[in-house]
Amino acid sequence: DEWYYHMRFRDDMTGIVPILSDLPGKETLSRRDGPHSGNPMVRASVLQHKRPQHVAWAATRSDGGRGFGFTGGHYHWNWGDPNFRKLVLNAIAWCAHV
Repeated sequence: DEWYYHMRFRDDMTGIVPILSDLPGKETLSRRDGPHSGNPMVRASVLQHKRPQHVAWAATRSDGGRGFGFTGGHYHWNWGDPNFRKLVLNAIAWCAHV
């Protein structure tokens, strides 16, 4: 899939729980700079500062609200993977307090 890096979250990650994180390999940052591709800030975060990148996360609010986000899902064939579907289904159930 096409995973996006360098997501920005609330200050101090308050209420954010990373679910899927990793330090991407430098080969994933070889595209030219652009609004939807690698850029100097992303490369610095990964290559210089070695910051793990969160590509799936859960969020909670003080009023009990819940949310889930992830940067995958770009290719339809991913939905054929039962683990991919399970991740999304469990996220929906959790957000709905089921």
